[in-house]
Amino acid sequence: MADAYSIFREYVKENDLFQEEDHVIAGVSGGADSMCLLVMLKKLAGEMNLKLTAVHVNHLIRGLEADRDEAFVKDFCKEQNIPCIGVKAAVKTYAAEHGMSVEEAGRVARYQTFYQVARKICGSDEIPSSVKACVAHHRDDNAETILMNLIRGAGLKGLRGMSSIGERFGITVVRPLLCLGRQDIEEYLKDEKVEFITDSTNEEDAYVRNKVRLDVIPGLQKINPRASEHINEASLAIVKAQEFIEREAAKAIRVMVDRREGGWYIDLKRYSELDITVKEQMIRDLLEEIAGSLKDIRRIHIENILQLENKQTGRRVHLPYGIIAYRSYGNLILKQATRSDRMAQDMTDYARKEGEYGRNDNETEAEEDYSEPEEFLIDPTHLTTEPARILLWNGLELEMTLIHVNPVTRQQLIAKNEYTKAFDCAKIKGNLALRKPDPQEEIQFFGGRKTIRKYLVDEKVPREERADILVLCDEENIMWILGYRMSETYKITEMTNLALQVSIIGGENEQD
Repeated sequence: MADAYSIFREYVKENDLFQEEDHVIAGVSGGADSMCLLVMLKKLAGEMNLKLTAVHVNHLIRGLEADRDEAFVKDFCKEQNIPCIGVKAAVKTYAAEHGMSVEEAGRVARYQTFYQVARKICGSDEIPSSVKACVAHHRDDNAETILMNLIRGAGLKGLRGMSSIGERFGITVVRPLLCLGRQDIEEYLKDEKVEFITDSTNEEDAYVRNKVRLDVIPGLQKINPRASEHINEASLAIVKAQEFIEREAAKAIRVMVDRREGGWYIDLKRYSELDITVKEQMIRDLLEEIAGSLKDIRRIHIENILQLENKQTGRRVHLPYGIIAYRSYGNLILKQATRSDRMAQDMTDYARKEGEYGRNDNETEAEEDYSEPEEFLIDPTHLTTEPARILLWNGLELEMTLIHVNPVTRQQLIAKNEYTKAFDCAKIKGNLALRKPDPQEEIQFFGGRKTIRKYLVDEKVPREERADILVLCDEENIMWILGYRMSETYKITEMTNLALQVSIIGGENEQD
């Protein structure tokens, strides 16, 4: 078997990852993977006349341990005569300010740092392809990513895993270690007598990735030591299948989509003859074309649009980025809609709709025929510390505001009344939705869960009032039965840094 460096060098050559005289920026944390990357790149730089710069980002999370890591990387680079740039990034603060996880904020900090270093290297905001950022993702990391995406319900595109070369934040990103597994890396470092340090958080079973890394992957490798390798091979087959589907979708878009000023019109007669996988790709591609991003587009959004094919004229679906999809006679239409247009239409639908809770409480659940709930989606990334108001159909308004939590505001938020609630932003998953609930949906209370139906019956809410009940929810759970109880899951705690305050404004509900 070829040694690890030979495999690395051949992988670089086969995938055309570097050209002579490229300037390579290597992200180095001091762990085994990044140290292997740095040592191999130094050797490759001598063979290909590459310029090499190491970058270490101190996330300011682990105190003295983080300072130790930074010093270790800088000392190693000094010994090896490798230029090294150290950057400090307050990742926790950034995460709180932008309503994202610390893990995601760390990724953003790293890639922003790569871009800023590249700007200094080339003296321009436009980074040429000859300046590349290198990260130390390897074969086992890729297997973890594929499994995580599979667990989360990703489509084919999400099962493709990591690519060896791509672009992030305006700079080319290269992953030359995807040809090696973790064991290959550790054996190489041992043979080369290269020291590395261990981040204590890598052993914590706190994040989803670490659960996969520490529990799932080792379990699979007990069944087959080459499990990660086979997962990566499967991802390559998925890439080929996905590329075929994308080509078919592109052909379909060319012949059956009419882009007009009022929206994107899909010919339903031709569209209905397509395979479902091509339809899905078509919708995904068109949404990306309209919105410029798929970041907040979920599988449920695609499925809801696909269902419009068999719905009556006028049925519609509201999506992130202010997009609306609806059927109109022989066309399926995707278009931009203003916030007021979306809310006015949704609340009109709610007001006209027969209430699911208008029946006798003594009727059995099997006898009840509940129609599919419609929803108004709210992208939480569009919310700020400035209050945003949403008009309800009955003349009331819903006001949403982001609030930074400190000891004073924490007590104020916890003390809110039944018409104002505060939710821990870190616990909110994906988009928010305002909609009518299914009676069998559950909400978490202290000590247990109850169905919406049972809760309303237990609270003796009159039948005639149940038809107007709305819930605020994220993509996993009901957060608040408006005007009544909120879920225990989202309550403010001592750990809360950013809160979403939601108030019902107007009428007799407004409180001092």
